[in-house]
Amino acid sequence: EETINVSGTAPQVDVQQATRTTVLARDVIDSLPISRNVMGLAVIVPGVRPGTPDMGGVQTTEQVGLRARGLGGLDGDQLVEGMSIQSYEGTSLSFLDDTLQSEMTVSTAAIPADTGGGGIRLNSILKDGGNNFSGSAFMGGTKGTWVANNIDEKLRARSLSVANGLDHLEAFTGSLGGPILKDKLWWIFSARHQSTETTIA
Repeated sequence: EETINVSGTAPQVDVQQATRTTVLARDVIDSLPISRNVMGLAVIVPGVRPGTPDMGGVQTTEQVGLRARGLGGLDGDQLVEGMSIQSYEGTSLSFLDDTLQSEMTVSTAAIPADTGGGGIRLNSILKDGGNNFSGSAFMGGTKGTWVANNIDEKLRARSLSVANGLDHLEAFTGSLGGPILKDKLWWIFSARHQSTETTIA
């Protein structure tokens, strides 16, 4: 008896409609050295830029304010499985656990009318437990001693002895999932710890 496995992935760019949507699949997310939050993921999409540069992941615990087509973060919308999770404080983005996402879509043009703003639309598609027990983990970080110091004599003469820099950065994420009743009921557990301490000149 021969077994045939069929798999498919969504195209990265949909050319069938005016909406400009980029799909960031899990394998793309896992292969890039970026901050593991929705803001860090969205900046790799063409035409999207952060309000604050995220060099080496130092903004992993901060909201960098995404911009596209001249519109800033106040015009954006964040969704999970198509349901808005915007904060009551305004349009601040939520720090959704990275390992809980199977993919994320970033829409930057011709966004549907059900979106409250005209900026970027982020939609996270979540993992499910599935019929097989599986898991994933990520660990990353750095120490400030690995970051160059550009303070020279001219700056010291102006009483500046410490540059903007990084004291430490650490990130641990993981998820586990599997079946309770095969083909009917699954479970998934995800957890995250992130910590970033920076020095200000």
